[in-house]
Amino acid sequence: MTISQPIKNDLDIKQIPAQREEREAIRRLAAEMASTMEHQRPPTREALEAVAGQVLARLGYAQALLGFAMVAVSNAFWRAQFAAVPYTRRLLLLPHCLSDTAACQGAYDSVGLHCAGCGCCELDTLQRHAEDLGYQVIVAEGTTSVIMKVLEGEADAILGVACLDSLEKSFIRIADLGIPHLAVPLLKDGCVATQAEGEQILVELAQRSAPVTAVTESFLPLLRETRTLCTDEGIAVLLADTHRTMNMAPSHPLYATEQIARDWLQHGGKRLRPFITLAGYAVARHGDAALRADADFSAILPPAVRRIALAIEALHKASLVHDDIEDDDA
Repeated sequence: MTISQPIKNDLDIKQIPAQREEREAIRRLAAEMASTMEHQRPPTREALEAVAGQVLARLGYAQALLGFAMVAVSNAFWRAQFAAVPYTRRLLLLPHCLSDTAACQGAYDSVGLHCAGCGCCELDTLQRHAEDLGYQVIVAEGTTSVIMKVLEGEADAILGVACLDSLEKSFIRIADLGIPHLAVPLLKDGCVATQAEGEQILVELAQRSAPVTAVTESFLPLLRETRTLCTDEGIAVLLADTHRTMNMAPSHPLYATEQIARDWLQHGGKRLRPFITLAGYAVARHGDAALRADADFSAILPPAVRRIALAIEALHKASLVHDDIEDDDA
């Protein structure tokens, strides 16, 4: 077999099959071969590349399609777990380059593009369809907003639409989380007037199945548990024995200082330092059980360990305050 799209050079592995039949052939064989992969851990880039190379070799397709085949293998690996997540717990990430820049009436904010629903591009149709199912939708480049929603427990599965370059850049961050995810590469990229495979996006959006018994282990549950330390409730529980301002008047300087400190702890930050603390203890003490989605962290992480993690985050935050003071920051 041959591909209809010419190869630019031997090093180019990010071409998209021009014909739908070619894309479907890769997806079918990727699904067959991914079924033999070990599902206990998220697949590495090297593992995806190896299986994708075998897919292309069996089909007689050129290595120029390796990136597309890797996405197909990754999708096949995660599809069952993705389909088991309720629509209302899924997030669709669309690229704003699908918009018609000349006619777009949408507005940008810190999250991304807010579609105005004017109907002048694919974004309107795809967003409406996804939201009708119950998806959350973000139109933006990059994964920062997506990662935050995942860490904050607002989404348990991701469907991303992007060019292969963007998918490659976001792979490590998404794969490391171990969250079920699917991707649909753009048929035409270039950051302006791009083209999406609309029918395939609709197919992936509609994926739905019963819960699966085998769930890939990851540290996402531990990351989410870490974030509870710095909530108002978490701080109140962990510092209950050291609450020195309980009987003080709000006008007291120490009372005001503590309120500022608590507020500073609760807002902002990736919580990486307390996460490393909790993860180090949990995995050393309980092994793989700490990476399961159904892990009982009330038993795995005792209050003393949680207090140590919170203290480390407080120390880090204090260093930031020090820097702000030195810089005369407001």
